[in-house]
Amino acid sequence: MNCNLVLIVLAACIGSIYCYPPTSDIQTSLHRFNNKTYYIETLAKADFYRSFMFCQKINMRLVTVDSNEEFEKLVELIKKSVSFTHGAEVWTSATDLSVEGSFLWMSTGLPMNVDKWLPKEPNNAANSEHCMAFRNEGDTIGFNDNKCWTENYFICESVPSQC
Repeated sequence: MNCNLVLIVLAACIGSIYCYPPTSDIQTSLHRFNNKTYYIETLAKADFYRSFMFCQKINMRLVTVDSNEEFEKLVELIKKSVSFTHGAEVWTSATDLSVEGSFLWMSTGLPMNVDKWLPKEPNNAANSEHCMAFRNEGDTIGFNDNKCWTENYFICESVPSQC
C-alpha cells in the first residue's frame, strides 16, 4: 500500500470525531445480498475518510462492488434508503489516491472490476477527484470520482470470514 495513502487515512482517523449510532439501530438497518451484509448510513453524511473509519468502527468496511449484479442491487437499496435525487452521491471504498487513474477498493486493495462509470468519468476535475461514489445523474446512476472531502451518505459492508 502506498505510504501516502496510509498517512492520509491515519490523519483522517486522528483528526475526526464522529458520533456512531447505537448498535441496535444498525442491526435493524441491515440489508443482505448474496454473501454480503450492507449498512447504508442515512442519518449523517461524512467525507470519504470518516466514512471509511465509521465502517471500521462498526466492524464493517466501506463497500466494494464485485459484480454488475451487486451494482444493480446496491442502486436499488440506495434508492429505497436515502433521498437519492439528481446530483446525490453515496461513497464506495474505491480510490486512485496511490496511482492517478488506477482505482482500487481501499477496503480490500483489489482493483475495480466493474465498469459502471458515468459518461466522461472518471475525469479528476481540477486534479482533485480521487474517491469514488455512486452518483445520480437523473436518468443514469453510475460511478463518479469526486473530492474525498465531499460529504456524502455511504455504504458499509461485511462479508463472512474466509476461515
